[in-house]
Amino acid sequence: MKKRAIRLLSMLLALLMLTGCSSSILNDPLDRAYRALQRSFISAGRNLVPFDEMEYLRPDMSTISADFDAVNDALESGDIDSVSAALDACYLDYYNFDTMYTLADIRSCQDVYDSYYADEVSWCGENFTAVQQKMEDMFYACAASALAQEHFVPELPGPSGLPTQLTVHPSAWSPLLISSGNRTPGESF
Repeated sequence: MKKRAIRLLSMLLALLMLTGCSSSILNDPLDRAYRALQRSFISAGRNLVPFDEMEYLRPDMSTISADFDAVNDALESGDIDSVSAALDACYLDYYNFDTMYTLADIRSCQDVYDSYYADEVSWCGENFTAVQQKMEDMFYACAASALAQEHFVPELPGPSGLPTQLTVHPSAWSPLLISSGNRTPGESF
């Protein structure tokens, strides 16, 4: 019985291999799933960009620094809406930096003789620690602020012992915070 099952499985795998990548058995459901995902991104105001069309733009460290400084200013003002907007900008900066770093790294690996992307990977590597430090400083500033107990709930700590993100406390939910960036209650910034 065991031999029969192994033979049947082997024949099934051989048949699958013979059909190749153009098999409609596998590709049709994957294509439908991809198209559904693409429609959901587009309907949410996002767009899927093919990798070859992704544009690398070196992150602007002065803009990033200004956005992180805006969090401190907003925390001092005590206005949760300003803090929310400033946190959104910082997370956008962080994720954009990480994306550009990854994009430069992939393009550098695609053509190891391309010195432009090798230099960009090096630059991103040198500056990414500064951006990570700014994120860490932002977490500390939020935790030390007067708004901390009332408005912020830290998520599980990361490797450094700091929260990986800040979530707005349920008592601070407002239509502005919920509608900003298509977030729902309880989602992280």
